[in-house]
Amino acid sequence: MTAFTLTVIFFLLQQFRLFSFFGINPNLVFVALLFFVFRGILMRHLIILLAVIGVLAAAFVPVWILHFAALFITVFVFKFIKDFMTGSRMLDLLVGIFLGTFVFYFLAGFFEFGFPLALMFKEAVYNVLVGAIIWLILPEKNA
Repeated sequence: MTAFTLTVIFFLLQQFRLFSFFGINPNLVFVALLFFVFRGILMRHLIILLAVIGVLAAAFVPVWILHFAALFITVFVFKFIKDFMTGSRMLDLLVGIFLGTFVFYFLAGFFEFGFPLALMFKEAVYNVLVGAIIWLILPEKNA
């Protein structure tokens, strides 16, 4: 399965909240993009994926544009710092997902609106679980 197909599928699944668990929804698009970053996706392919997500967000969820900007920044931050992390790509991915969830919400401005830290923590843990499953399921060649 290509990165493009997987990202579009995750976008749709996220919009329909199919993996909602006790009100916690994983950020599947964020997890997928970081998965590809830590699997070594080329910069031009990452830009294409982000452009696709931007078009989907603008077309189907226009209020998501601030989230898209936060997603864009967070993914690129990890694209550039991943080489300075532990060197274990799976561990780096999981740490990146966990910390990136908080960075994403900080950039999206949820702290200003009193977004509960406990809820962000639960989503971060859920995102890490989803990221671990994706890492274990998809073979290395699919990156």
